[in-house]
Amino acid sequence: MRAVAGIDFGTLSVRVTLFDATGRRLGHGVADYPLHRRENDPDFATQSHADHMAALTAALKTALASLPESDTVGISFFSNNDECGVYSTPTVDLARNSPAHRTTIASSLDAIQPGGPTPLVGATILAYKHMHDLALDGGISGNQYVVLITDGAQTEMCDDLSRCLGADACTKLLLEQEVPKARAPGVNIRTFVIGVPGSEPAHTFLSHIASAGGTAPPGCNPDLSDCHFDMTKEPDLGAALQRTLQRIAGQTLTCDLNVPKPKSGPLDLNLVNVVYTPSR
Repeated sequence: MRAVAGIDFGTLSVRVTLFDATGRRLGHGVADYPLHRRENDPDFATQSHADHMAALTAALKTALASLPESDTVGISFFSNNDECGVYSTPTVDLARNSPAHRTTIASSLDAIQPGGPTPLVGATILAYKHMHDLALDGGISGNQYVVLITDGAQTEMCDDLSRCLGADACTKLLLEQEVPKARAPGVNIRTFVIGVPGSEPAHTFLSHIASAGGTAPPGCNPDLSDCHFDMTKEPDLGAALQRTLQRIAGQTLTCDLNVPKPKSGPLDLNLVNVVYTPSR
């Protein structure tokens, strides 16, 4: 089972909730952080980035601990070198959610500190590669899709000298080559895009990714309207993210039914009746 973590930083706490592909809540964790004040300045109030990271780490640990041990979990970070580093494989490999594996993930969380620019293009391309390699090895059945959640566009310095130079060239490479190639017949990896607060300047670019990735609404023009999930003005980002993931799940889930063989003669698909009963 694959899961997505929704993370909501509030005024004095961070909340982490884990959802499966249908939007079902799997686990939840909350951790508080302080508001720093000055006695001689009643109007002064600030928060520490280190406090935010410590609270996020604690909330993730709590959320993972609430998952069944039968679930498979892993963790990945990018950038992973305070520059533009990205990996296609998880930092902690996918494995059953045993106490020992949760300890490994917790140690990895404790050892990491956020930093560096946004290697959006490289991260997306390597996500395609990882999905494609898993499919070739028989590790994925059914639909394949990448959900790109970002608060901005490609950072200028995060280029690949062997393929592109500068943010504009790397962005063009992603839009004109990599996203359509992932969507092509035989690969069929669709790309959903969620823009969270901070991604406003990249609005058109993100809509173009969704359009090229085969997930834009019918007839959507990325130069004129939202073709991706724009969540930059949502008052409750956590709730909006859950709704969005449920919408994505509704577009990606399939139902395969085995049609019984007829007792005699060839199968006539015009004589097959399917009765659908919605769940309650």
